[in-house]
Amino acid sequence: MASSNTAVIKELNRLYRICIAGEKGFAVVAANIGNRGLKITLKTFAQQRAQFAAELKNIIQKLGGSVAGEESIPGIIHRGRINILATLTIGMQNVENIALGEAIIGEKAAINAYRKALAKPMPVEIRTTLERHFEKVQETHDQVDLLRGKTGQRLVVLLFDSESDTAIALQGLVDAGFPADRVETMDVSEVTDIHIGKDRRVSESVISGAVGGAIWGSVIGAVAGLSALTIPGMEPFMGISAQNTWALVSLSGTVIGALVAAFLGLVIGLGVSEEDAIVYKDSLKYGVKLVRLYTENGRFADAHHILRQIAALPRLEPNETITPNLGIPPVSNGS
Repeated sequence: MASSNTAVIKELNRLYRICIAGEKGFAVVAANIGNRGLKITLKTFAQQRAQFAAELKNIIQKLGGSVAGEESIPGIIHRGRINILATLTIGMQNVENIALGEAIIGEKAAINAYRKALAKPMPVEIRTTLERHFEKVQETHDQVDLLRGKTGQRLVVLLFDSESDTAIALQGLVDAGFPADRVETMDVSEVTDIHIGKDRRVSESVISGAVGGAIWGSVIGAVAGLSALTIPGMEPFMGISAQNTWALVSLSGTVIGALVAAFLGLVIGLGVSEEDAIVYKDSLKYGVKLVRLYTENGRFADAHHILRQIAALPRLEPNETITPNLGIPPVSNGS
């Protein structure tokens, strides 16, 4: 029995680490996205994984075990890299594509981990919990794929600050030929499972930047060192042998690369953290309705244009009105 528990605890610990990684991963992806509706959606995914991790931890402790360490150096570097890549990418849609592409990598890992766990002997009550988790993980994976448009269909999510803006947006979609039954709305007040976790974006960006900078600095330093050896009169340099000269130049490249990239990571991490906090607070304070539209990839640009134009309208004082120019012609029924 003790041996059986040990095997189960080991498997549950693996899932626990996967869920913790998913929680942190979704939180980082959400932080790098400016679309308020998509940001809230991704934060609910992060909270889902936090809840799964809490349930797994409870089961592990009931079995007499303890959870393994939550921090993973590869995970820290990966999340920091998301911050850096997203910040250095031009164009909101390109940023979303990069961030969601990173998210789907984690989702595939989660699906594989749960599938492997369910293939092994488990007590009935634990298996029931894992099957529920697995079903939700698969649903989340499919949602992320829809957000990326990888299935031929695409999910557009935006947040609106008033019922009137929402009504205008919905009418704009109908006028442009989007089926009403492909649109869903949700009150922001109903979204209660939004992630609120520790902000590690600054430290993770610094570590990721330092590691990446050290690697590239080493490469550049090594090349520079080899090049220096081919210059007449460079050996010996200040009494240092050729081999040591090369090593010194290479090491200098590593150190300088790490320091410069770590500073860049610090600046990026601070910027991402501050902007995320402002946009998220603004979303919860003013957001009223989440609108979700399922459409074909070919019509994504039209749908996104309509919804973004309305979502970007300035907040109005009472009795003020603005009539937006949606710029999308209605679909002809005669063709």
